Amino acid sequence: MLSAGELLDLTVPCDVRAPGIARAALAAAHDGGWSLDESLLVASELVTNAVRHSGCGAVHTLTVTLGRRKGNLIIAVRDPGLSGDVAEPSGGKYPGPGGWGLDIVERLSINWGTERSDGYCVWAELASEW
Repeated sequence: MLSAGELLDLTVPCDVRAPGIARAALAAAHDGGWSLDESLLVASELVTNAVRHSGCGAVHTLTVTLGRRKGNLIIAVRDPGLSGDVAEPSGGKYPGPGGWGLDIVERLSINWGTERSDGYCVWAELASEW
């Protein structure tokens, strides 16, 4: 999925600290070639979803990778995939706060998808600003 020359390969604990750690690392890797605000939001949503829905706990980790494909930015989050859940936008199906993360990812991304091998990976492709 990611091209050679990844910009970031980060392992974070599967807990509430993970989104903040991922955002800080992504901001440090920012080279001006993509929207920092959009990439921080997408990364935060993907990591938060992994923490909340993958079935992982304090003994597990998540892998956050950042790379390029055809000049665009790819953000991928791999979790242990213990829950067996499938990531999909809610489209407002769930009442109350929350539940809009993948709707946001879908709206901000050129493309996004999932892969189930060696855990579960959710990735998003964002347009380059170059």
